[in-house]
Amino acid sequence: KVEEQARAFGAEIIYDEVTSITRSGEVFVVKTSSNVFYAEAVILAVGKKPRKMKVPGEEELKSRGISYCTICDAPLFKNKVVALTGIGPQAEEGVLILKDVAKRVYWIYPSRNPGVKKETLNLILEKNNVILKPNSKIVRVLGDGRVEGIIVRNLVDGSEETLTVSGVFVELGYIADTGFLKGLVKLNRKGEIVVDKYGRTSHPGIFAAGDVTDIRFKQAVISAG
Repeated sequence: KVEEQARAFGAEIIYDEVTSITRSGEVFVVKTSSNVFYAEAVILAVGKKPRKMKVPGEEELKSRGISYCTICDAPLFKNKVVALTGIGPQAEEGVLILKDVAKRVYWIYPSRNPGVKKETLNLILEKNNVILKPNSKIVRVLGDGRVEGIIVRNLVDGSEETLTVSGVFVELGYIADTGFLKGLVKLNRKGEIVVDKYGRTSHPGIFAAGDVTDIRFKQAVISAG
C-alpha cells in the first residue's frame, strides 16, 4: 500500500544499496552498489536490523518459524508452543503478547533475572503458561523446513536440553546499520541518527525518519511520513 501510494504521487522506487553519501557544492552525491545519484536533499529512513542469535539453524529457518518481531507474528502461533529469547523491556513486551496467544511460552535469557519489575513478572506468570529459563541460551534451532525444536544450554553447569517448539521469537534488540554515515551526520552511542523535532540531522539538507533516529518511540509506520 505504501509503495502504491508513493508511485501514485510520482516517486520512482529503485532497489539498491547505498554505500556512501557525500556533498559536492550544492548537491549530495549518493553512491550505490551500481549507480550514482545527485540530490538537493536526502531523507534517511534505513531502519534497523534485528540482532541475531548466530546459532546453527537460524539462517535456514528464518521466516520458517523464527521471528524477529513478536508483535507482528504472534497471531500466527495461536495455541502453539513457542520460545522467546531476550531480556529487558523488549523481551517483556513480547512475552506479555505471547502469553495470551500461545499454548506455552519458554522465556530463555542469559542472566539470573529477566530484567523486569516484580509486578510485571507476576502478571506474566499468572496464567501458568510461561516457563522461565534463566541463565540459559539457545545454541541450536532444529527443524526440517520449519522450526521443530531448540537446544538450550544452561550457562551455569553447561547442561543442554531439547525443547519441542513451533516458533522462536528473537528479541535481542536492534542494530542501527549507520556505519556509512559516520562523519556525515551526528550519531549517538547506539549508532542512531540524532534529529530535532523536524527530523533535521546535524548536516543541513539531510533529514532522517523512523527507527534509525534517536526518537524515544519506535514503530514501523513512523518513517512513512
